[in-house]
Amino acid sequence: MSVRDFLWRVLRKDKPSFGSRLLHVLLLPFSWLYGAGVSLVFLAYQNGIFPVFRSSIPVISIGNIALGGAGKTPFVIWLAGHLRDRHKNPVILTRGYMPGADGQSDEVLLFRRNLPGVVVYVSADRAESIRLAEKEHLVDVFLMDDGFQHWACARNLDIVMLDVLETASDRNLLPCGSLREPFSALARADIVILTRCDLAPERVPALRAEISRLVPRVLLAETAHVPQALVELSGGTESVTPLSAIRKSVCACSAIGSPEAFTRTLLQCGADLRHHEIFIDHYDYTLEDVQRLVALCRKHSCDTLVVTSKDAVKLRQFAGHFQGVTVYALEVVIAFTRGEDEVLASVNRLLAA
Repeated sequence: MSVRDFLWRVLRKDKPSFGSRLLHVLLLPFSWLYGAGVSLVFLAYQNGIFPVFRSSIPVISIGNIALGGAGKTPFVIWLAGHLRDRHKNPVILTRGYMPGADGQSDEVLLFRRNLPGVVVYVSADRAESIRLAEKEHLVDVFLMDDGFQHWACARNLDIVMLDVLETASDRNLLPCGSLREPFSALARADIVILTRCDLAPERVPALRAEISRLVPRVLLAETAHVPQALVELSGGTESVTPLSAIRKSVCACSAIGSPEAFTRTLLQCGADLRHHEIFIDHYDYTLEDVQRLVALCRKHSCDTLVVTSKDAVKLRQFAGHFQGVTVYALEVVIAFTRGEDEVLASVNRLLAA
């Protein structure tokens, strides 16, 4: 296991050991230093020490205060699709974190796969992306993926996603926890969206009450990640299959920020989950990994492997190498359970201004 993988497992709290707990304690002073550093950088932008780029076109940031998968990607897809269907011209700005061998990240591949016709700019310099887009395209609104900590660009609406499976209990800053900023940073948000509320409904009331006390004026909405169907990848073909196809013994693999969420979703779908192989977030799969996954399926007497849509975009190139194991990507969409009309009203007001 690499140092990076080990640190990731410590942050994710997977299979805690004495060594990982000791490392957690040793890293605590670095969390304090990290928090101080983040505060200083934010103040530098806020007070004009560092320049802030401002676009004449509205910018909506979709971000979070924690590492990993809070549901930003499916929400950006949902919002961009909503705007496109209403004849608006959204442009997505993303950093393209940890690109694979083909130079594209899993998020970028998902954006382009699910949003034909929507322009996506990939660069760590979002201001430069905005400048280029303003010259090259007709743009009504910019959607800045993972932008809550990108203070170099001003935004007109800050949307923060919070995964109830993660942030309901974790209050530690990096590197001892998964938080990029303390919870108090939510005071900068215009909208806070709780995600995966269906997977841990018992955690929602306390988290909602805490946020309401901390930021009483914020618009608070709730969503679920709803499984839609399975897409079969085996043999180089893709066909849509009903969810009932995994109501049997299956194995799974994922390289996402919230593997626990994938486990819970599969169990809710009725799967008899024999083994879930977890890789580091944004992992770039190899043929050797595929061979190992096939061996794990055989070890657990399974002929079916279920992966996330995010993993499928990287595993698709190996579709012909699964040797008798049927591979399904679980297609999931984000759906509001509370606050959808209010969120859309905030977006519409911004675009009408």
